Amino acid sequence: MSNKITGADEIYDVSAREKEVIEWKANRRLELRNLYLREKFNPNSPHVGHIFDPAVQRHYSTLFCKEQFFRPTVKSFLWNVVVLGGSMFFVGWRVKKFRDEKEHRFATGQVSYRDREWKFV
Repeated sequence: MSNKITGADEIYDVSAREKEVIEWKANRRLELRNLYLREKFNPNSPHVGHIFDPAVQRHYSTLFCKEQFFRPTVKSFLWNVVVLGGSMFFVGWRVKKFRDEKEHRFATGQVSYRDREWKFV
């Protein structure tokens, strides 16, 4: 049995469309790799050690500018109320449940005074 790597044309369980997608991805990956190597090892590049990526720049620009385009609506207000109020309610409920169970164990004598974490004496 040989250890050769099969290409996309030798894979039998792929449709023609999937084969086309695999080939497109491979070509795109090769194209981006060559572009990266050309930019990275360009001796005339003004940027040493940094490659400018316009897609990353667009992403960070939208992160910092989205406040300018935000329109408060009833839906966004209710979503904030549900997220913030729901999380505060959930945390409060869990703390109260934990403390009530602990107090019940103390009141019924299941935990001796010596074994309690906080003692007065």
